[in-house]
Amino acid sequence: MSKDKIITATHSLNEFFFHSLSKKNKEVPCPLPEEFLFYSSLVLERYAMSENFFALKEGKINEKIFGLKFLQSQKKENSEKVNDLKDVGDTLLVQLGLFSDSVKNKLTNKNYYVAIAQNAYHQLDGLEFQFYDIPNFYRLFASSFERTLVLLEAMSADFLEGSDHQFLLDLESENKKAI
Repeated sequence: MSKDKIITATHSLNEFFFHSLSKKNKEVPCPLPEEFLFYSSLVLERYAMSENFFALKEGKINEKIFGLKFLQSQKKENSEKVNDLKDVGDTLLVQLGLFSDSVKNKLTNKNYYVAIAQNAYHQLDGLEFQFYDIPNFYRLFASSFERTLVLLEAMSADFLEGSDHQFLLDLESENKKAI
């Protein structure tokens, strides 16, 4: 097998994303808490399946309309509202962090989407204020949303450049030892 085409078996995508984010986090002057990295890696793992990234309406796949979904969530019961707010915030985390070019051709700029995501997480904090026993987790995450995006963008750039190649080789080696 050539080194250009590595198939990696890890325990989970979450583990892979967490390691990649942790590596980038060590390089920044003001690192994020590990809990934010863990949450982000869970989101990335969930959105690795494309059906979670798009809206299905009348059997057709469409882009999610975040502003509208955020506004519509305001009229819903708390459990539905929690799901919608998480969907808005988490989808924007992935889209802006990994695919930031996708908003360049929109009528609104990136700041608009950042504000929607931050508002979604702020409201989520009022409904479900704990994540892994961390009080006010979503409020804190919202306040660090832009810094989290910077890490995701850096991680994405590494993937495109192939600089995570060594990590993949290390994982492949670890998995062979485990077998």
